[in-house]
Amino acid sequence: MKKSLVLLSMLALSISAFGANVSLPKSYTVRYTHNFGRINGFVQIPKGGQFNTTSERRPTFDELDIKNINYPELFIGAKWDNFGIYYGMKYKSFKGNATLNEDLKTHDLQLRKGDKISSKHLYAFHNLGFSYDFK
Repeated sequence: MKKSLVLLSMLALSISAFGANVSLPKSYTVRYTHNFGRINGFVQIPKGGQFNTTSERRPTFDELDIKNINYPELFIGAKWDNFGIYYGMKYKSFKGNATLNEDLKTHDLQLRKGDKISSKHLYAFHNLGFSYDFK
C-alpha cells in the first residue's frame, strides 16, 4: 500500500510540475467479491528450489486437512476522460493440521509417519495499473 501511495503522489507531482490542470476523477469504481470453494492439489516446498529436498507432489491439501478455501478480492478504480488508474488485491490465506499417514520430506526436512504437522499458506496479490481509452 505504501508503494501505491508513493506512486500516486509521484504521479500527482509530475502532472502539476508540467502545468496540467489537476481535477477530480469523473467516475469511480469499487468492487468487492468474496470467493469460496473446494481446493485440490498439493503444496511442494523444495529448499531453495533444489531437487530431492521434498517429496514429489506432497503434501496434498487433503493430507493437510485443507478442504475448502475462501478469500476476498477488492478492486478500486478512478477514471478521468480517457485516463484511468486502478488497484486490485486478492488475499488468500488458509491453514491445516494433520497427522502424517506416511513419511514426508519437505524443505529438506524428513518427517515420519505419525508426526503431527501444521501448515499455513498466504498468497497476496496486488495490482496497480493505468489505463487509457483510445476513442
